[in-house]
Order: sequence, then structure tokens, then C-alpha cells
Amino acid sequence: MKLHHFYLVILIIGITVSCANPKETTNDVIKIDPDEFINPSDHGEDWIDSIKFIRLETQKDFFIPNDAKCKKRGEYWLIGNTDQLLIFDGNGNSVGSLKSKGKGPTEFAYIGDFDLVPETEEIVLCENRNIAFYSLTGDFIEKSHIPLRP
Repeated sequence: MKLHHFYLVILIIGITVSCANPKETTNDVIKIDPDEFINPSDHGEDWIDSIKFIRLETQKDFFIPNDAKCKKRGEYWLIGNTDQLLIFDGNGNSVGSLKSKGKGPTEFAYIGDFDLVPETEEIVLCENRNIAFYSLTGDFIEKSHIPLRP
């Protein structure tokens, strides 16, 4: 009977603690002061020659998750994770996006990695045993299957 009371007390404490004051969330804009962000004389004056902040164009269906990779290729910025890829020009304007997640011939199951072919300005997605090519605006071009070695 004492063990039953012990479990009941633990359950009540767990419920009380889990229901206490939920964390508040805000949608405040984060302001960055470049002068306070980094002082090249304190942090690598030999390899930092300039700092530039680029405001990315946003749309209601654009969401950059915490696990996103960011790659600068020529004048383009590629920002993506396993679910999507967002493409921006050097001024932060949206060029296109890849969100065709699925099992169809023009879709991808997930994005293992991505890059830009500079000569053709085509996006390359690597997923599973496929390599898919898309235009900068997100239009499907072709997909190649990579066979397993015997």
C-alpha cells in the first residue's frame, strides 16, 4: 500500500511540474548591430575584410529550419535541409524553391545533399540512389538512378 502512495505522489508532482508556467514565445524582430556583432581587429583581422548582412525575401510558405545548410554558389545562396531547398540571389531575392517531396518521378523522398552546377546553373539534389536536376526556379529537369555495385 505504501508503494502505491509513493507512485501517486510522484504522479502528482510530475503533473504539477509539467503544468507550471508555460514558456512564453514572441515574434519580435531581432535587430543586429554590425558594429557590435564583430570587430575584425579583435577576431581575425587577417582574414575578414568585410561583413555584409543580406535580408532574405520571405514568403508565407518559406521556413528556414534550425538544421538548414547554407551554401554560397556564385551569385546564389542555397539554403536547405532534408525537406526543402530555398534559392536566393545575391541581394536576398527569392529565385525559387524545391518542395516536391514525394515518390513521383519529378519528386524527391528527402534531400541528402544539394549543390549548384555553375556552368548550367542547375540545382543537383542527391537522395538515396538518385541524383535529380532542377532549374533555379525549381522546375524538374531529369533524374538519374545510381545502381548498386555487384
